[in-house]
Amino acid sequence: MPDFSPVDYAIPGFVLLVLAEMLWARWKRPQAYEPRDTLVSLAFGLGSTVAGLLLGGFALLVFLAAYDVRLFTIGWEWWAWPLCFVLDDLKYYWV
Repeated sequence: MPDFSPVDYAIPGFVLLVLAEMLWARWKRPQAYEPRDTLVSLAFGLGSTVAGLLLGGFALLVFLAAYDVRLFTIGWEWWAWPLCFVLDDLKYYWV
């Protein structure tokens, strides 16, 4: 099951809010709206997404390489689940 990412579901809402803000600003206060601000925000969002994909792909390659040279295999014993839970939590700080 893939990880749930609320950002994926929120993007259409973000786009609608940006469009609503643009229309409101042009209607109520035309001097308040600066198109460059929107473009910079969109560029930062796109850059963040691309960087996440690149770093995620690199991490996947590192994990696949580490799997090929593993010293042992964790079986399906009862203690494997808490161990993997702790290791997964520590992975957050290392990767």
